[in-house]
Amino acid sequence: TVIATASVASGIYVGIRRLSEIAFLLSVFIAVTVFFLGDTWFFLNLMVQSVGYYLQWLPSLSFHTGAFEQLGTAPDDDNAEATQSFMNDWTIFYFAWWISWAPFVGMFLARISRGRTVREFVVGCIVTPVAFEVFWFCVFGGQALEMQRETEAAGITTCASNNNTSSSPSSPANDVTLLSCQATTEIFFDVLDTWQIGDFLSVVSLICLLLYFVTSSDSASLIVDSLTCGVA
Repeated sequence: TVIATASVASGIYVGIRRLSEIAFLLSVFIAVTVFFLGDTWFFLNLMVQSVGYYLQWLPSLSFHTGAFEQLGTAPDDDNAEATQSFMNDWTIFYFAWWISWAPFVGMFLARISRGRTVREFVVGCIVTPVAFEVFWFCVFGGQALEMQRETEAAGITTCASNNNTSSSPSSPANDVTLLSCQATTEIFFDVLDTWQIGDFLSVVSLICLLLYFVTSSDSASLIVDSLTCGVA
């Protein structure tokens, strides 16, 4: 709270801008480090493949509502309840989330993009974030999936066997972890612990996370202040 207050009080071009730049650079550092420490060639292949699958399935999945699954009358459909839950908890929820945030984020982007060309806006607010997200998810998602597959190949396929293996120092598979059995708050750090500098990367990640929370708070404060003053 103290950091967020100080940064927003210093203005958009000093505190908010500098903290955002530091957070982004730390994110790039973490992603690039994992990219080169892991299986780089696999990550590159995964990026190409994932983008291809995304472009292939985006049109159909954009209109998929699971209509027949939600009826629950299909003789071979045992996942009707799960399908309904997924549509409510993810698709519908995030549609509403994005719609509610669109005016707010749009105002913030317009505020920080004042004086820039349309090309600079498109590159800075659309192309660059999407490209970095693809890079980030393919690197960390790919590393996590690789760890999961290696663990299953080592014969650890259940959470019970994963816990037993982790507690057995003499086990040949002691260095692998079944990530699907870990808490969602631990998986990211389990991935980083793959390497000897995992603790260092975890500390950098926590600092980065703190800065992102601060900059998010700053952006909210900026827009609320602008609306209050009638200068949005």
